[in-house]
Amino acid sequence: MRLGNEFNGGFPMIDIRKEEPADQEAVRQINDIAFVQGSEVAIVDKLRKSCKTIVRLWLSIRILS
Repeated sequence: MRLGNEFNGGFPMIDIRKEEPADQEAVRQINDIAFVQGSEVAIVDKLRKSCKTIVRLWLSIRILS
């Protein structure tokens, strides 16, 4: 799915797709940076292992000028 609107003189493209295995390390790094204590990273890892039926989505936003 792609969405977009005029934004700060540019055009943002928002891509939403199913998470792929290669995305997991990027998610881990973002959580590690965002949550300094690291417990959030462990929670996400545990959810990933125990909840196989959860739909995981990947969101990327690019500003096109």
